[in-house]
Amino acid sequence: MKKNKGKERLQIELEAVSRRGITLWLGEELSNPEEIAEAHTIAEPGEYMRDYVQNKDGKITKIRFDKIKNQ
Repeated sequence: MKKNKGKERLQIELEAVSRRGITLWLGEELSNPEEIAEAHTIAEPGEYMRDYVQNKDGKITKIRFDKIKNQ
């Protein structure tokens, strides 16, 4: 149950970000809030780190979720 609440909160957050025109990437692939939230909840070893990409004016234009492998 707790896992689903976290997934739902993340998806809602990312939907709001997406509506602001910020693109979402899962690694090197253009993605969407649902896919990213799902990737965060599946039982694979590792976690995701956010990488905020800005334009020359300092405005965030995309967020990349890069998988960090646990050793």
